[in-house]
Amino acid sequence: MKKVVLVALFVLGLLGSTVFVGRHFVMAGSTSTAQQTEVQEPSYVGSIKVTDSNAKNEGRESQALAGLAKISAADAEKAALAKVPGSVIKTSLDNENGYLVYSVEVKDVQGKVFEVKVDAGNGTVLATEASSGSEEKESAEEETKAPDTDNIQEEVSGED
Repeated sequence: MKKVVLVALFVLGLLGSTVFVGRHFVMAGSTSTAQQTEVQEPSYVGSIKVTDSNAKNEGRESQALAGLAKISAADAEKAALAKVPGSVIKTSLDNENGYLVYSVEVKDVQGKVFEVKVDAGNGTVLATEASSGSEEKESAEEETKAPDTDNIQEEVSGED
């Protein structure tokens, strides 16, 4: 009887310590959301550091960013096309990773879309990544869709 009680206590002790240690590792692996910061991939360093303005007016933020750029959008497109030959789809000036960059979308001769990040201060290509193309496809579909101007709504119900 004493052996059974001792074995039972031993097993309970083992289970309790396993649960404690497991919980400790889970807690150590988790971080609070206040400590987490959003880091964009790929990570790179540009020549013009900008702060996150949290501007409520995108137009105002865009004007402020444009005032900081040392190269033009045309220069950024030229640098992007030197890296990825093709045609420019879209160019925008953005605050990414805390640095001012031009994001240039280029469609190469095979039809693959690339996003090329160009430093807005010196024209250096900071990153190039292949895009899935789904964003461009969705925006193109939205632009070519004719508005639904009819007022006919058809209700279909199952036949009994």
